[in-house]
Amino acid sequence: MPKTLEAIAAYQRAIELGGEPGYRIYLGVAYAMAGERGRAQAILKQLETGGSYASPGELAIFYVALGEREQAFASLERAYAARDAQLQFLRVEPAFDPLRSDPRFQDLMRRVGLTP
Repeated sequence: MPKTLEAIAAYQRAIELGGEPGYRIYLGVAYAMAGERGRAQAILKQLETGGSYASPGELAIFYVALGEREQAFASLERAYAARDAQLQFLRVEPAFDPLRSDPRFQDLMRRVGLTP
C-alpha cells in the first residue's frame, strides 16, 4: 500500500502542475488499487463527462482497476476503432492481466496484429 500512496501523491502533484488527462486516469487507478473506490469513481465521472480527450486504451486500464470488465472491453473496442496507441501494449501491460483469458481479449490482440 505505501507505493500506492506514493503514486497517488505523485499523480496529484503532476495534475497540479498542469498534467494531461492521462495523469487523472492513473490517479484514479491508484485510488482504485488503494481501495478508495469513491474517489476513483469521481475521477472517472469527470473524465467521462469532461471536455478533454482521454485515451480509451488508458480508460480501459481504469475500468479493469475498478473491476468493471464489460466497460473495459467496451473501452478497448473504442480504442481499436480510434487506433489508440495504447493497444501496442496489450501483450505486456500488466493491468490487462485479468482480461487475458477472455476470448474477447484474445480476439482483440489478433485484430491488432499481436499473437495471443
